[in-house]
Amino acid sequence: MTNKGLLKEWQKRLGLTDWRIALQTDCDPDEMHVIDSAGCVSWEESSKTALIQIIDPKFYGKRVVPFDFEKTLVHELMHLKTCLFYDNKDELRERIVHMFLDEIARALVDAKREMPPIVKEDDNNV
Repeated sequence: MTNKGLLKEWQKRLGLTDWRIALQTDCDPDEMHVIDSAGCVSWEESSKTALIQIIDPKFYGKRVVPFDFEKTLVHELMHLKTCLFYDNKDELRERIVHMFLDEIARALVDAKREMPPIVKEDDNNV
């Protein structure tokens, strides 16, 4: 599926079809709004418009988690879904929300891909 196709699919899955979203892919990190990130989004909630930028994988580097375009896209779309929760004055809250969005995005993409569960049934003693 194309990147635009993934955008449309996830807009529908997340109930964001009323948003007008521009997608820029294969971005140079110097062109992105957020430094040292796989993706970023800027939005105008009153007009429900947004720009999602996703880094060119060649700039991703060696990190613990490999680059995943779809997970990054879903993460950025989740920012739009939760945009009313943001309060730029509270840095700790922003970091917690960001971690939450990353966990949810990863879970949604894994579920779509029908990944096996991380915890096996015989590991219930944890």
